[in-house]
Amino acid sequence: MKKNKNGDSSLLNVSKVSLEFFKEIVSRLKNKDNIYTYFLNHEYIVYLTKKDLTILKENNIDKHIYYLDFWQNNKVIEFNGTYWHKNLQLEDTIRKQILEENHGMKVLFVDECEYYKNKEKVLNECINFLENE
Repeated sequence: MKKNKNGDSSLLNVSKVSLEFFKEIVSRLKNKDNIYTYFLNHEYIVYLTKKDLTILKENNIDKHIYYLDFWQNNKVIEFNGTYWHKNLQLEDTIRKQILEENHGMKVLFVDECEYYKNKEKVLNECINFLENE
């Protein structure tokens, strides 16, 4: 885990709401094996292929790797907060396409506003996605 400028191990560039969200997801999962998420001290990193980079370049997106918010058994949950992910609809669409078509993953995006509107519904959808699909 990275350390902030104060030297403690609090997370950098991570919203409190996303941390709350993913901790709740983990607490509700029956199977806690093979989970990669930032608050458990490790992330799942996808190194992009030449094919991926070509798609990104064609869409003026400058990325070389993806750090996934949450990964378990080729299922990905990305939490799109209103601060860090504003105006990224095109990039999210392309990211989902690359991860699903080129890396064999299933991807679910969660919008912070939708989460605040109905936390229980969103959490249940995520658990269903991870455990049943």
